[in-house]
Amino acid sequence: MLLAQPFKRILKPLFMLSLAVSLPAPALLAPVTVQAAEAVPQSSSMLFYFGDKQAFVDGRPAQLDAPVLQKDGQTYIPAAILPSILGVPVDWNADTSTVQVTLPDAYAAFALGAGELRLNGQTESFEQAAAVWDDRLYIRMDWLNRHVQFKASVNEELHRLELLYVKMPQAGKTFHNDTMPNTKPIAKFSTDKDTYRLGEPIRYSDESYDPDGDSIANTEWTGKAEAIFQPGLFKVSLQVTDSQGTVSDKFSRNVEIVNEPHLDPFDYKVYHEPVGTYVKEEEQTLRQYLRGIPQLPIEAKTVSDRPLIVSDSPETFTEKGFLYQEKVNGKARLYADHVNGTNEKLQFAIVVRNPNPEPDGHDQNNA
Repeated sequence: MLLAQPFKRILKPLFMLSLAVSLPAPALLAPVTVQAAEAVPQSSSMLFYFGDKQAFVDGRPAQLDAPVLQKDGQTYIPAAILPSILGVPVDWNADTSTVQVTLPDAYAAFALGAGELRLNGQTESFEQAAAVWDDRLYIRMDWLNRHVQFKASVNEELHRLELLYVKMPQAGKTFHNDTMPNTKPIAKFSTDKDTYRLGEPIRYSDESYDPDGDSIANTEWTGKAEAIFQPGLFKVSLQVTDSQGTVSDKFSRNVEIVNEPHLDPFDYKVYHEPVGTYVKEEEQTLRQYLRGIPQLPIEAKTVSDRPLIVSDSPETFTEKGFLYQEKVNGKARLYADHVNGTNEKLQFAIVVRNPNPEPDGHDQNNA
């Protein structure tokens, strides 16, 4: 009996035939856990010359986005350089024109347009903490020092700020409280190679994460292809949404395809499509591939003791059920040639049933 039925479980017949051709922020590295005997504090010494973007960090020259300033006897540090010199996260909210600073012990939101400061949700004096020059936020050093532990002194003779920062080992997570907005998740991905040949599989690794620890609820790819069959640069983008509904900025990178053959579209489907995938191709293309197959010598012989039972009509079936039934007494050869014409995956099988018990009394039904 030949039958087609839903592909839910594999039967165990005696014979089975199965046919298948089948803002801008520095990039963050995922933390790596290592065994250490003891966490050691890290210190960094810095020299900032007032009004000069040239600075020195641990004796090495460094270029700043904006200079440290001295105004009315106060020292001001640009908020833009806090992540690099003190490890303090700084974000810009364009919708509210607010600079968001996550300090070790507090969350500060500087509303530039309104000139307001909210610290952990409570209003504080903006003027006592910061100032704005050239559309940049500068934070007073004495206010900053209340929340970030460092040692600083002003060298009036050399007209510079000398700062020593000791970064203690982190005992817990980054400061967070309910007054902080939901941070955007970070969309990021990488590929397993820098360049690919024509038709070579491209493997992507999704490295997206959420700074708040929320789960990534949705990922949206643009231009993601499993393989590309023409040379050039191809842009691939990823955007993710966290469990709070906040959408990330779009992350993009180019995938380079060199003009070196690997697989054409037909070969790629044969080698890399999942088992059970139907590779549909024009007859002309199929014949082109079959034409180059070496011919084997033909040895034909008639087998009289094994009659051939063939099932091929209808070749394309559109309904479930028995396609063909036949009876045979003794040995036989079974051959089936059918195409699934339905819109679902089906299990196609040849089922052999012996209606008579064996001489030893064991029933071989549904063998």
